[in-house]
Amino acid sequence: MLRGADYIINCIEVSGVQCVAWDNDIPLEYGIDQCIGDTTGPGGLFKALRTVPVYLAVLKDVERLCPGAWVLNYTNPMSIMCLAAARTSRARTIGLCHSVQGASHSLAAWSGVPYEEMKWTCAGVNHLAWFTELSHRGRDLYPALKRRVRADAKFAERDLVRFDMMQHFGYYCTESSGHDSEYLPYYRKSAEPMKKYCRAGYLGGSRFYASNWPAWRKACDQRRRDQVSGKAAISLRRGWSTPATSSRPWKRTARS
Repeated sequence: MLRGADYIINCIEVSGVQCVAWDNDIPLEYGIDQCIGDTTGPGGLFKALRTVPVYLAVLKDVERLCPGAWVLNYTNPMSIMCLAAARTSRARTIGLCHSVQGASHSLAAWSGVPYEEMKWTCAGVNHLAWFTELSHRGRDLYPALKRRVRADAKFAERDLVRFDMMQHFGYYCTESSGHDSEYLPYYRKSAEPMKKYCRAGYLGGSRFYASNWPAWRKACDQRRRDQVSGKAAISLRRGWSTPATSSRPWKRTARS
């Protein structure tokens, strides 16, 4: 199936959904609380140890059967996967995630500006990139957003960890508060910062992925089977397409 391909999408789960619970619960026995646990920390490392070898084996097949193809990786731990590929493979690889697109739409909505008119620049490593520019018709949107976070506690609750990072580092991060609470682990070091900054779900909830991933995967697999069998329609609507890579910045500007 790989022979002659132009693009390969890598979206794999090695050893099954039960591993998500182990990624969370084994570290928890030693006092390490995680929300998602698939990109960094012990959960990310566990996933890397079982996933990277399989990915590199796929890339060897790509080198042999379709050396000119682009491999689009959608599997976490994203940065580890991309780094392993860059260090060991000649295959053309790129890491993709929906975080840049999702975060940019949220920023436009919170700033009260049409998305098509907002100008932004995002740069960094995949799964930890920053909106270094955020403007609308020449006006910097950051000052008003930061004032709103400071003045409106209810609004700040929407994204506590990311907003706190923005206030300290100056820019808004692409990843969810749940991810960021693990990337900068002092948010999860003890009960006190977790009570202050972490909330349910993607906002930092404990064991969020371990508790939900098996059901999500089951529902997703069933939806795909229904689409293949004709029971459910396959949407032809184009999705967001701005890529977030592990090594280069991407810039989006308003349409002329």
